[in-house]
This record gives sequence, structure tokens and C-alpha cells, in this order.
Amino acid sequence: MENLSGKRTVFGQFSGKPMAPKEQFLKKKNLSGLEQSRGAHNNVTSILFFCAKIFRIVGSEIMEKVIITNNPLIKEKFASTYEVELYHKDYLGVLETVRDKIHLGHELLSHPLAGSIKPNETPYRTILISKNKKQLDMKSLTIIESAIETTKKFIANRPTPDWKDIALFDFQTVDLSLIENVLSNLI
Repeated sequence: MENLSGKRTVFGQFSGKPMAPKEQFLKKKNLSGLEQSRGAHNNVTSILFFCAKIFRIVGSEIMEKVIITNNPLIKEKFASTYEVELYHKDYLGVLETVRDKIHLGHELLSHPLAGSIKPNETPYRTILISKNKKQLDMKSLTIIESAIETTKKFIANRPTPDWKDIALFDFQTVDLSLIENVLSNLI
């Protein structure tokens, strides 16, 4: 006899669906298709794998990338291999620049809020967008607009501190690490 789930339907009856084996609950596949144990889930990695998987290939062509940043370490590291646009703006200014580029037809290739550092804690943000322009991508526009609103809420609640140089370098390094991970997954 099959072991049925004890879940009741809306009408109070048992669903009658077979219960999943215990092994199914211990492991699950993440967005990149790899199995991982529950509890070992890393939000940053999930976002990065999501972005890499969703935006890796459009049709049959690999998308060329433009790096939009306010982090000088990014320009220093990637200027010889990617098109890097370095802006002397704050975190919110970078998001707004990316939004303007999305309106021109570029697509997001990385999530604008990737990482575990809150928008009001770091002054640095690096975002990948497509080099080629197409028609307005509503998904990219929705994501960037939501990121801008979230950032505004964080900054209104608590402005970004005026960090010392050593802390700024640490934030630059974290931002660099995040974008390196995205780029390695997009290739």
C-alpha cells in the first residue's frame, strides 16, 4: 500500500498524493542544476547562478557585455577585456544610469542588488548590461526600477556612512568579487 500524504485539500479530504521519499527533502537542485543540501543554501550564489543561467544565451548568440560601475578596481581589472564605463556617482546614481541604458534598449545581465551588503552600507555597485541595444526589455526595467526603490528606502532610513579609505577598499574588493563570479558563470 502506498504511503499517502496527510495533507487535506480545501474540502477537508486527503489529497491522496503519494508522499515524497525523505531523500527528496534532504537535497534539492539549485538553479544551476547542481544538487545541494538544504541548509547550505547561499542567497548570493543563487542570485548569481540565476542571472548567469537566465541571461547566458539569448537565442543562439552569446551576448556581449558592458560593465557599468563606480568602482575603480573594476576599471583597473577589466578595462583590457571588457567595455567598462566608470562613473563618479554614488550607488543610486549607478542604478539610475543603468535604468537609463535599459530605456535605450540594453538588457540587465546581472542583478542590481546582488550580494548580501545592503545598498546603504556600500558606496560601490557594478552591474552588467548587454552591449547591443534591442527593444525595451520590460523584465530588466522592472528589476532595475524595483532595485532603485529598494535603495531609496534603505538610504532614507539610514544614509551610507562616510567610510574611511581602508573600508572603502574592502567594499571595492567585495564588489569586484561579486562581478568576477557573475562573469565566470556567464562564459
